[in-house]
Amino acid sequence: MLHRTRAGQGPAVVLLHGLTATHRYVVMGSRALERSGHDVLAYDARGHGASDPAPDPEAYTYADLTADLVDLLDEEGIDRAVLAGPPWGRTRPSGPRWSTPIASPAWCSSRRPTTPTGSQATSTAGTP
Repeated sequence: MLHRTRAGQGPAVVLLHGLTATHRYVVMGSRALERSGHDVLAYDARGHGASDPAPDPEAYTYADLTADLVDLLDEEGIDRAVLAGPPWGRTRPSGPRWSTPIASPAWCSSRRPTTPTGSQATSTAGTP
């Protein structure tokens, strides 16, 4: 079972946390998204925070994590959402669900990405 919280009304935003983190670290307790008219769903990925671990120690692939996200969206009745989070959170979703215009995510990073040398990038625009 994946631990989740949901608050607000409006267009859906799903918060994806980073490696070794939990849903609480994506916006650090801010309620700005809910107050600005968004339906915010935050959850702990399998084996993180209050969520159950995977049934198999090998079941932490991006495909497994994506399947969890797809199931979560279906359970919550969310057909379309902006996915937001740090770089590891943004790399999780992959596969056919994300290749259709209706369900493809709009990405929003919670921090400025870095270049391969470790310096901060000058723009956050582009594809995930």
